[in-house]
Amino acid sequence: MQDVKVSDLMTRKVVTLHREQSLTLADELMRLDRVRHLPVVDESGKLVGLVTHRDLLAAHLGSFTRLNPETAQAAIDLRFAIPIERIMTTDVWSVRAETPAVDTAQLLHDNRFGCAPVVDDQRHIIGIVTEADFLRLVLDMLAQEQDLHVRDFMTTDLITLRPDQGLSVAEEMMTLRQIRHLPVVDEAGKLLGLITHRDLLAAQYSAFSHASGFPAEARARDVMREDVWTVSPDTPAIEAAFNLRDHVFGCLPVIEHGKLAGIITEADFLALLVARYGPGRRATPRYDAPVHYYMSSPVQVVKPEDDLDRVHALLSAHGISSLAVVDGTALVGVISQSDLLRVSLPRLAARRRVDARWLPRRSVAEVMTAEVLTVRPHDTVSAAARRLVQHDIHRLFVVEGKVLVGVLSTMDVTAAVRDIRIDQPVSAHMTAIVFAIDHTESVSSGVKLLDRAHVSGVVVLDEGWPVGIFSQREALASRHMPRDTPVEHAMNQAFLTVPGNMPLYRVAGQAAALGVRRVVVFDAGQVIGILTGMDFARACTGEALST
Repeated sequence: MQDVKVSDLMTRKVVTLHREQSLTLADELMRLDRVRHLPVVDESGKLVGLVTHRDLLAAHLGSFTRLNPETAQAAIDLRFAIPIERIMTTDVWSVRAETPAVDTAQLLHDNRFGCAPVVDDQRHIIGIVTEADFLRLVLDMLAQEQDLHVRDFMTTDLITLRPDQGLSVAEEMMTLRQIRHLPVVDEAGKLLGLITHRDLLAAQYSAFSHASGFPAEARARDVMREDVWTVSPDTPAIEAAFNLRDHVFGCLPVIEHGKLAGIITEADFLALLVARYGPGRRATPRYDAPVHYYMSSPVQVVKPEDDLDRVHALLSAHGISSLAVVDGTALVGVISQSDLLRVSLPRLAARRRVDARWLPRRSVAEVMTAEVLTVRPHDTVSAAARRLVQHDIHRLFVVEGKVLVGVLSTMDVTAAVRDIRIDQPVSAHMTAIVFAIDHTESVSSGVKLLDRAHVSGVVVLDEGWPVGIFSQREALASRHMPRDTPVEHAMNQAFLTVPGNMPLYRVAGQAAALGVRRVVVFDAGQVIGILTGMDFARACTGEALST
């Protein structure tokens, strides 16, 4: 199972669209080819977006009302005129042919994606893998688990329709709950039919093409399919999986005592696969998890000609430490809080009163670092962590070919430490040398300490107890304060205090959940160490520590 790659499962013949093509064409391609996902490519075949059933439904809201001939023709004309780029998703997660299949299954499951386009190094489309493609792996797994039945994993939290409810209600429920199938039941809970995304799109097509054919509000009974294949809770799971694969069903309603008791979908089988073989379930630590599983996207960027005030505004608004610098589509540099602090430190340290102009009048190009370290989405997270540590940086930009697709920060790596479940104590990974400042000392003293110690943050103490962190971010944010302001008024109180014997993965989980960038280790009434994102990155390199 672990040796199966995406290339073993993917569909190689992919129906694609160009961004300037119309909604109507997308409708017809999905209907004729019976697909739910259409990758959008540029002239060279590179992936630039994705259109799904859900996108088309959202674009056609309100189409289930009576249309007179004039209105219908206007609607048809509009659909021909709207280019697909107006509704497509541009933030598309893709995979490589060599990506482990179970990692891709985890990606789809965790993000509720229905598909992942498969691309080469230049981001050209070479295939697509969907939830349905994983049924082969599911069947292999279930062949070893003959005692598993439908009741063991079916979805019982059901959203249903009554036959007299309008299709606009169905549309809204599917959109809000992010589901593709709606059982239609009577008052007693008996299954009468099923409505899917495909049924709604077909109804929309008919509503536009035959304006007089629908009542003022189309009802579920008008479009539902009554010949629905069902299973019972006691049906063997492998039999249900064969039914989905062989009959190309998207779901199977579950009937017990003549009533609807649940539903199983391709997504349920995918969840079953992930539960058995996903990265989080493996007995050995997964230092080889791919970067794209943890990277953040989209990436905040600035241009070389932007000024430093814009840089600081973006850093503050998004709570990040650096920005990519792009010229057109090319990544040409990076600018960070450290760069801003470096060029403004003399002003910050010497100033005695509020000064509206604290950053020099310089462009990004004059201050940025031109050498940008990058990784690919399918590089391992441990290799990326090693690069962070070797170069003592807090962010790596993720590129596919020359396209910037994400960023991997030490905060993202902290989540990987959680998942790898490194159970060594915090004391084995902490930095024991801690720079501290009393809460009554001035902001100016804090700025000078950051500069002298060459650190990104210091611990603020009140009678030996940690009460805050004063970092480069707080130094920059304190620009409007008089320099003799106590550092307590500028410090950041978002940090964790933990004992030295706490398992590292547990601390990483808390830090990732709370978005905390620093952890103070406190034992026997004193601060004995500190954990930063760089310490988590060291732990994520996969190099064993002697304990």
